[in-house]
Amino acid sequence: MVAITNDEANTLAAKLEALAANPDLLAGLTDDNARRRLREASRKLSIAVEIKGDTINRICYLAATLALGKVGTDHGIFEALAGAKAPLSNTEIAEVTKVDPILMKRLLRFYQSQYIISQPGEDAYAANNVTRALGSPEGKAAMDHNYASINPAVLALPEFFLSQPSPTNPTDPLHCAFQVGQKTDLHPFEWGAKRPELQATFMRFMTSQREGLPGVFDAIDFEVEFFQVGAGGADTPLFLDIGGGVGHQALALKTRYPGLVGRVVLQDLPPVIELAKGLEQPGFDGIEVMPHDIFTEQPVKGSRVYYLRNVLHDWPDHACIQILQNLNPALGPDSVVLVDEIAAKERTLAEWEAIVGDSGFAIDRVMQYTAECEDCVLVLKSRGPQYRPARLRVGRTAAELQAAFLRLMMAQNEGQKAIFDAIDFEAEFFQGSAAGVDTPLFLDIGGAGGHQALALKARYPELRVILQDLPLVIEHAESWARGAPGRDGVLSERDGPWAAAQFDIVMMASFAAKERTPAEWKTVVRDAGFVVDRVVRYSEENGDSVLVLKQRA
Repeated sequence: MVAITNDEANTLAAKLEALAANPDLLAGLTDDNARRRLREASRKLSIAVEIKGDTINRICYLAATLALGKVGTDHGIFEALAGAKAPLSNTEIAEVTKVDPILMKRLLRFYQSQYIISQPGEDAYAANNVTRALGSPEGKAAMDHNYASINPAVLALPEFFLSQPSPTNPTDPLHCAFQVGQKTDLHPFEWGAKRPELQATFMRFMTSQREGLPGVFDAIDFEVEFFQVGAGGADTPLFLDIGGGVGHQALALKTRYPGLVGRVVLQDLPPVIELAKGLEQPGFDGIEVMPHDIFTEQPVKGSRVYYLRNVLHDWPDHACIQILQNLNPALGPDSVVLVDEIAAKERTLAEWEAIVGDSGFAIDRVMQYTAECEDCVLVLKSRGPQYRPARLRVGRTAAELQAAFLRLMMAQNEGQKAIFDAIDFEAEFFQGSAAGVDTPLFLDIGGAGGHQALALKARYPELRVILQDLPLVIEHAESWARGAPGRDGVLSERDGPWAAAQFDIVMMASFAAKERTPAEWKTVVRDAGFVVDRVVRYSEENGDSVLVLKQRA
């Protein structure tokens, strides 16, 4: 494509200006994909032709747009314009809204500069599609929610990252920009639960996010896809809306399938359930409500569908794994888990596959139902009950999380072939020279709960075995393993490294085939001053391997 000329640019600009000035010309745009393409192309072009000053002003005034937009919703400015049958003057708007005319003039000038309102004359102001959106109840709820709940955390991001010597991806909801911006030590959900007026605003906002777009029940026939397997009666759980807020999706399902026989259950935290029960929602009496914490085991067993819409996007990967693991014991042979998310924008398919796999599930298929938001449903099926939940919950201390992690580590390898089943350590490594009771023979570095050290002691009771890890981990390892067979024979070191011992053999046990290729391991090992002497695989199930390393001469 050749470069555009000035004349061509003026011709294109004139056509775009005509379309913007006469919205009726867009009425024939019935193809949603065509409308979306035109919108995105216009935005990209607008940014592509910016000069430096344009870009700086656009970015720097974003906060002002939200703040002054909230002034407009708070004082009914947009609502007044949206309800008027003809353009209004500055004085007329000021009188209706009880705002000082001088201030009103300044506000209107800003709104017009951001295309939030139209100005057909010197002292004439009218609503456009943006004005009508912000002047609606949903627009006001969105402004209130983002200004009070989200924006303080967003504006605190620079302070939060500058407080770290080397900024890292935040994964702890108790230590992130939210606490800095809101000046609290509470979890965001706990903070919101203490503010029922904001909770109600948030729920209204959630209902408006995809207004006018296809819903999941428009694109997927749940009755055919998920509810036809086996016989079921009125007591059969069919649809479990987990973290479903005030029940919009559960209601949409009941509306779509009014003759559905079986239980439709809404689960969320107690304050949200109470809010849902207090709303006037036609058809809600046919929905069961149940307070539930997603970080505890699922109490409803054997539901055909366990549905999570926009739940997992609130949590880091390790928390998503725990949430899904808590569902696994509840699943029946005909159960599926549906994860309904903005898949392409928040996590890639590969990232979802990793989370789902680590949770004990597999992605059976992916069903996209909007092009606008790239909403997708991931249909998950369990790989079996071998993955046990560590039973994490919101608000647990670091110590409790560490203890839960140790329990999870034990459960993950249960029933799998162990390293000491495949390799005779006494013959391979402990026969090289004379050793006394004080000779350190096995140093389990970063050994967490000491499972491997205990396994070695059980097989070779006379050996001196040392477990090393961080102080908090060692503390919980000692507490957890108190009374375990052979525990007294494992020495614990809290700080490491244990520099007094000289070892001429290093072993690295890892999911070698899954995490790094042999070539990658060789590079890592070489750069550390070692060579790979041999590779011993001891589990085909997980690809577990031991790399036997020796120091380079």
